[in-house]
Amino acid sequence: MGMFDDIVCKYPLPFPEDTKGYIPNGFQTKDLDSGLDCYEIREDGTLWLRECEREYTEGNPNGKTFSEKFGMVKVIKDWWTHVKKTTTIRMYDYQNNDGGVYDYWVEFEIVFIDGVIDKIKLIKFEINDNTKRKELHKQHIEELKKQKVIESAIFYRLIIKPYNRIIRFICGLIYKFGSFLIAKVWKLERMLII
Repeated sequence: MGMFDDIVCKYPLPFPEDTKGYIPNGFQTKDLDSGLDCYEIREDGTLWLRECEREYTEGNPNGKTFSEKFGMVKVIKDWWTHVKKTTTIRMYDYQNNDGGVYDYWVEFEIVFIDGVIDKIKLIKFEINDNTKRKELHKQHIEELKKQKVIESAIFYRLIIKPYNRIIRFICGLIYKFGSFLIAKVWKLERMLII
């Protein structure tokens, strides 16, 4: 999937007339720095970047929680910087709407000149019936529950699980030996080729 940046858009976007219940709750893009930064397109069409000063707090090995043990990064202060960049970005949003009947994929192309919107184009606005996806998800959850029941059985824990570990160990050794052998044969071939 890769990294991306989040964009909150307060500028009016050219949606179709019937959005079938779609409510934008933020977008993502891979066309800016892709550093998991937060951007905002304000009502006046300007692009802003949230920047912050951070401080690392050392962890305590005797701490109770993960962050207490290994430390954490705290934001000391944050501010917004106007991004005066001329670029074209695509921002997108995908929503799995488990409470409704539709899933949404929305994509816009936005042209910025010196950090101000010049053009906005709706690239894609897909509305998909999510009945089949929700049914498949329900079946997957049921299969996971069945698998958990099987794995908690004594027969599985005492016979099947140790058997699988032995097979994985043996196959791992064969794989390592095969990898070692392949590397040696490759080196031999490199030495013998004129």
